[in-house]
Amino acid sequence: VGGDFFDIHDITEEMYHTALKDIDELAERVRVFGQVPIYKMRDYLEKSLIKESKSDLSAEFMARQITTDLQTLIETLIGLHEASALNGDIGGTHMASQMMKKIETNHWKLTAWCDRRFRVS
Repeated sequence: VGGDFFDIHDITEEMYHTALKDIDELAERVRVFGQVPIYKMRDYLEKSLIKESKSDLSAEFMARQITTDLQTLIETLIGLHEASALNGDIGGTHMASQMMKKIETNHWKLTAWCDRRFRVS
């Protein structure tokens, strides 16, 4: 809510839709190896390194929190890439690289928005 709604809404909505696709790709990758991915919300919440935040956040706080969360995702994807490479999983390394590229771009966009919008003089 607030005057910054449209500034932040478009990028977060885009990130939401991308995350849904990426989660599906990850689940399919798990299935490629004959495993069953987690699928219950409580399991996601229990295992996630990123925790839910409040819904009544200012645009600045929300954007800064998302950049922190994106950094966590980048670090996790680096680990996935390394593990995939060690196991000769070319498909996994490619998938991790593609996801990381999108997340790094969103991290940059939000960081730039925060720096421009909330620059301290």
